[in-house]
Amino acid sequence: MKRTLGYSITILFLILCMWGCDREDQVKEEDDFNFLIAREAEISVPLTPFTSLDPLTTSNLSYFYLSSLVYEGLYTLDDHYRPKELLALETEEEGDKTLVVRLRDGITFHDGSPLQAKDVLFSLQRLQHQKEGPYVAMFMGDRTGEFPLHGEAINNTTIRFTYTGEGPFLKEYLIFPVVSQHSDFVSMPMGTGPFAFDRYYEKKELKLKRYENYHDELPTIVGIRGVVMEDEDLIYTSLETGRVQASTSWGKEYYRFFNNEKYKAKTFSSNKCFFLYLRPEGTLEEKSMREALSKAINKDAIIKDVFFDHGIKTTGFINPNSYLYNLHQDNQNMDRAKQLLGEREGSDIALYYYEKNEEHLLIAAKLKQDWEELGVSVTLKGSGQRSFEEFVDSLGTETYHVALMAMHTNLIGDYPVVLTNGGIFPNIPGELVDYAAALKATTTLEDMKKIHQTLDALIRDVDVFIPLIFTEEAFIYSKSIMGDFRSNNVFPYRDLKTAYFTTSNEEEKEEE
Repeated sequence: MKRTLGYSITILFLILCMWGCDREDQVKEEDDFNFLIAREAEISVPLTPFTSLDPLTTSNLSYFYLSSLVYEGLYTLDDHYRPKELLALETEEEGDKTLVVRLRDGITFHDGSPLQAKDVLFSLQRLQHQKEGPYVAMFMGDRTGEFPLHGEAINNTTIRFTYTGEGPFLKEYLIFPVVSQHSDFVSMPMGTGPFAFDRYYEKKELKLKRYENYHDELPTIVGIRGVVMEDEDLIYTSLETGRVQASTSWGKEYYRFFNNEKYKAKTFSSNKCFFLYLRPEGTLEEKSMREALSKAINKDAIIKDVFFDHGIKTTGFINPNSYLYNLHQDNQNMDRAKQLLGEREGSDIALYYYEKNEEHLLIAAKLKQDWEELGVSVTLKGSGQRSFEEFVDSLGTETYHVALMAMHTNLIGDYPVVLTNGGIFPNIPGELVDYAAALKATTTLEDMKKIHQTLDALIRDVDVFIPLIFTEEAFIYSKSIMGDFRSNNVFPYRDLKTAYFTTSNEEEKEEE
């Protein structure tokens, strides 16, 4: 069915009217702006090969991203990674390490069965056996001991959670996907999200359909198709040829999708951080020497020349989009750097880096340029190791003054990984280690924020670790897809549930 809408005011009026219309499968035509809103359309996204449909045990990031449209957690994350109720109606604190959560009424799984506390506990129990995977990596860090989150049912709609890990019990931990205890994990596990499994063709494609009884705003598009691709390099080719209409950037060079006729790209901060370790001994024993090197670094130039203006400079190890991030002025000051250097002009330093990676190579070259402008002689010392893991293992034994590093941070700011992880970095100042231990010992969010602020200030003052840049990823999508996209590196596809697909009048006439 088609319904012609004659709007003559603004695009805003068009959109407001569109959301007010009924949800029958239909195509709406807009004469003034020459496009059709195709309600029958589906959007295709790429998947890399995966072996499990279980969002709780999968290690495949592409499936984890897509599964957020099928499964929901007790909490989700807003634009600044603050926890926000989703399946949870309300939460009550019982001491520092216990939360009591009551479920929202009227939530059903895709088979129509009601969401109950036992489904939440079933999902948590499956997750408790995981040592790796996207959820564990982003929020829990590397776990070698007991999983720190436990639960018990008070009644059918209420769960008491206990956290036995380090630091406070944060509601962010409750974003894990909730799966029906009656799910068939071989074929189609059931969630409560806006889309349900329709069909799965192993190693080929996965089809999702709109869940007509979804508890929130019903999606506009009727389905999403995940296309399995053996080679990640095919993803961009498939975007350009129209085989898929949306994708994450996969760490690839997505810059060509900016200022593009057919595509848009919305960037967001990744959790990958480049930073320096300045060995506080020998030539760099004096703090003023380390501070001189820090103030001579032009982070803006690194972002421009290495990352094509798609990076975020930082003075800390917390994601720049996080509500826990502390923003500080961070500009190159060569005059101050030369003043701090003083009579040590001409000093020799060795910069150790992982030469097998082009980004590391280019950043090292920019640092050498900055420091030689300062008046310091720099020797670039490539690692020679075949893998980045071997490079990291060599940091405690190699001879160097400065090491260029990169790591993926947890969304919960986890400084101890940097400061105390198995003696990776030699000669760490004791005060940094002490504050890292204090961070682990915090029991409330407010205490954690205070320690973060103190630790951030201490890192800037000591200049042993110099955070440089968080890289950016992107959500890339066809211009025929309309919507308010605010992707992040946990839920890059989350706003597809409110997107709508358009075609031109000419395309519609050709189909007729």
